Amino acid sequence: MYGLSSTFDTSCFIGLTLEQVLFTENTIHFSFSGKVSITLESSFEHHTKAGKSVQGNVPLLESQLMELVGESIESVNASSNGTLTLRFADGQMLVCLDDSSEYESYQLNFDGEEVVV
Repeated sequence: MYGLSSTFDTSCFIGLTLEQVLFTENTIHFSFSGKVSITLESSFEHHTKAGKSVQGNVPLLESQLMELVGESIESVNASSNGTLTLRFADGQMLVCLDDSSEYESYQLNFDGEEVVV
């Protein structure tokens, strides 16, 4: 809905480990080391260890996102269209998409500071 600022600094994600994935009726919450989290309310892509690309929307009926737990972030790419791509050290990727024109797609929380996309 809002996209990401061209000045958005992705370096705060590098090296963080995904500690927890929580599923609710309308969100998926990713908690990382360092008091960083992502709350996803829209569409995403997950590229698995096996090389499979899975597209999903909240709410989910099934998922392989749990495979990401314990993995650390190796690189991050943020686009002004709101796409946030997290590449993990084991080769998996999580792509958060900003594809809703009416609602928030995801929120980023950095030790109390929130960015709404």
